[in-house]
Amino acid sequence: MISILPLMLANPPPPMFLSFEVIAEGQTMGFEAETCVAVTDRDAYLELWNLLAGPMLMMPPVVNFDSSFVLGIFLGERPTAGYSIDVENMNIWNGGLIDPLAGGTVITVYATEKCPDGVAAQVITCPWLLLRVKRSPQFPLDTEDQPVSVSLWLERCCKR
Repeated sequence: MISILPLMLANPPPPMFLSFEVIAEGQTMGFEAETCVAVTDRDAYLELWNLLAGPMLMMPPVVNFDSSFVLGIFLGERPTAGYSIDVENMNIWNGGLIDPLAGGTVITVYATEKCPDGVAAQVITCPWLLLRVKRSPQFPLDTEDQPVSVSLWLERCCKR
């Protein structure tokens, strides 16, 4: 005899919007390709900051990693100066809702690429933005069994 048992699905938390603030931005020393990174500890943050600050030797903005994490958004190489990034919003959700085998936490960033207005210096730039993002207790970011991925939805304002 076969018994049919009801399938009990866990109630994962729904996607939620994250609050954030811009803590640094620049045009040089970024990544050559479009990239997003989530930084959840001080050592990784200092390593990223040293890459971005380069020879300027500026102190990095203060981040309390108990209550926040840092999200880096990098546009990659651009042919002129004047490009920047404007983040409209971001949310966080359980990636297992889409791909149960992958699982993990997914951060989705919705941003607009701002293009040069008028005449711009003809120099290759790598625009970047660092955000301090408030952690959500429903979505842990620094556990080994919960990988974090970041996806960037970038609205382009001009042709390259």
